[in-house]
Amino acid sequence: MCLKVLYVVDEPSLVSDALHLLLNTHTHFIVRRCGIGEVVWATAALKADVLLLSAHSGRKAVAALVREVIECASGPPLVVLRTRPTWSEENALRAAGAAAVVGTEASFTHLLRTFGDVTASPSAHTSQVVVGAICRNPRTPNEKGEPTHRALTAREYEVEQLIAQGLSNKAIGRQLSIATHTVRAHIRHIMSKIGVRTRVQIAVHTLTCER
Repeated sequence: MCLKVLYVVDEPSLVSDALHLLLNTHTHFIVRRCGIGEVVWATAALKADVLLLSAHSGRKAVAALVREVIECASGPPLVVLRTRPTWSEENALRAAGAAAVVGTEASFTHLLRTFGDVTASPSAHTSQVVVGAICRNPRTPNEKGEPTHRALTAREYEVEQLIAQGLSNKAIGRQLSIATHTVRAHIRHIMSKIGVRTRVQIAVHTLTCER
């Protein structure tokens, strides 16, 4: 039994790449990623149980996207993925038709539970799939498949979160008021501690690590 997720991306980003990679590690999910203009045929081809919209535009533009995707898909509940959504923004997106709004800073387990919440009523198998996925939620293994996570410092955690938002080293340095070479040093330490080699893998770690 699998949950069919149509992952709609308005524009590619590190977060969308990481989440797509993470969802595909689960045998509990069948995931197809598409752009806004491909929603109609992709929904029909996949027969999706739930839609996940990764939206990076402004609030009004995202609300319009929500209405457009819901109209095109005509059926499955829609979960919107946003960077640090405010309470008023969440209400606006729900008013536009979203079943739920999840922040990119939330854990992957929280996203799985949201899938369960928005799809629980149609069938019991959905709940079983989501519970199974939560129980098997990966903890960002290194290349040998061994979970390696030594505690990050407060500054390393800040850098990790900004990487997951897709910021460049220069942008991270500006936001944290530190030099670019210091940012690079923090990134080396983060990769060493959590056992990864790429920025996408760091973004995956932020999604899977409960804090």
